[in-house]
Amino acid sequence: MTKTPSSEEITDSEKVGYLKERVYVAFTGLAIVVALYTGDVHHRTPGQSFATLMLGVLGVTSAAFASDVITHLAVHKHFPDVRTLGVIARTTLGALSSLVLPALLILAAAWDAIEIETALLVAGGIYVAELALIVWLSVRSAAISWQQRAAAMLILVGIGVAVLAIQVLAHA
Repeated sequence: MTKTPSSEEITDSEKVGYLKERVYVAFTGLAIVVALYTGDVHHRTPGQSFATLMLGVLGVTSAAFASDVITHLAVHKHFPDVRTLGVIARTTLGALSSLVLPALLILAAAWDAIEIETALLVAGGIYVAELALIVWLSVRSAAISWQQRAAAMLILVGIGVAVLAIQVLAHA
């Protein structure tokens, strides 16, 4: 007897969407804090850094929400129902949680608790750690050999470094 998912269960495609959004937001946040860290020191105030990070991450999550609604319309030929729209919203809003610690660090710099350079450097480290954790969790649970896991980790980290380098160059 096959089990039908209840409305509370998360489907595999919903998990994919959530992780995908987390990766996009983490890369975006990382590119922003690296660009701020390496950019012009006169434009690196805590207030400007906070606004840049918030607007950049909100922009990418808004684009993701719009993209999910548009692709649903294109594939299914109708507007998402309430449940699907809720999934899209939860997925998008869930990705915003990766903004919390970096934003708090920048606010700490605004309150003179730490230097803005330190806040941006630690925020970058948080984004790198988040991306590494997502990759590790994904590879760890894959039904592949340890050699394939190691190769996948190296390939994914290499792709991540390449994406980051491209984003930093684009923002520089």
